[in-house]
Amino acid sequence: MNDIYTSIKCKSLVFDVDFHPKLDFICTGLLDGNLLLYKLKEEKKKFQKKWSIDNNENSVRLVSFSNNGKNILAAFSDSKCSVFDITGDILWTNKCHKHPISSILYTGLNTFLTADESGIIKHWDIRDKSNKPIHKIKEFDDTISCMVLDREENSVSVASGGYLGLFDILNKKRIHSNTISQEYKDEFLCCNFISHNSKIVSTTMGGNIIVFSRNPWGCVESKIKVNKNMINTFVKINDNAILFGTSDGLIQTAHFNPNKLGDVIAKNNAGDSIEKLTINNKKNLLASISHDYSIDFYQIKVKDSHISNSTKKKKKSFFRDL
Repeated sequence: MNDIYTSIKCKSLVFDVDFHPKLDFICTGLLDGNLLLYKLKEEKKKFQKKWSIDNNENSVRLVSFSNNGKNILAAFSDSKCSVFDITGDILWTNKCHKHPISSILYTGLNTFLTADESGIIKHWDIRDKSNKPIHKIKEFDDTISCMVLDREENSVSVASGGYLGLFDILNKKRIHSNTISQEYKDEFLCCNFISHNSKIVSTTMGGNIIVFSRNPWGCVESKIKVNKNMINTFVKINDNAILFGTSDGLIQTAHFNPNKLGDVIAKNNAGDSIEKLTINNKKNLLASISHDYSIDFYQIKVKDSHISNSTKKKKKSFFRDL
């Protein structure tokens, strides 16, 4: 029986990808303006296209499923955002920023944050017919590279340049600046909460994985030096482990308590940068994109805190021929 998942071959450069939080769906946005939804055919180990929406004028830069999986948020290269339901019908659209949108984040079933390359963060509610944000804030002068919601869904960690910020969402609307770290001598690219929300882990331009305290905010607790290549993306496996992707094409594990690097799960054969990772709700299938037209898949096995690629032995047939 075939246990290798077939890569999705797209007709244009893949900009972003996101797994559905509950179902075997995956959504992607392309350079040519197409937004596509795929459904997994498990018996064939292959994703089949359910629908595509063509927006010829502007690229789809970012995509995200809502927390309940009923809606899809897409950000375009003209700084517009649109919300679609799972069937592809459009529910909401608006010009959200003057500068390019760099990060998006759902904060509720109908609310989400957008952030841009000038450091502005806006909070939106698709039920509000005014097409104006319910709140906005500017605490940074650099690109917002990442925003992540904590487990209680009332605080957001924001990475911008060498700063990490913690923002509270008051009454599900107002964004309040709780605290901002001192500037770190590296650039944060991706972050998430770990250790039951008590710490934040961030990957950097300089190839570091850094763990910060939450209280007091932004104090360095530990650091793992990976290499000199930037770590663009990671996914959280549990409170003590992540899978990260590097600019030289590696997908590798890192563990905390104690801190150590784990196995290399996969490597892009051409050495292209791993731009984005996303993992399904069962935490057993990882998807990655690079600077090409493909979405690649890797089966993940977690056992006794050890993370491995369950199909790694079949390298010749597993990796795509670039």
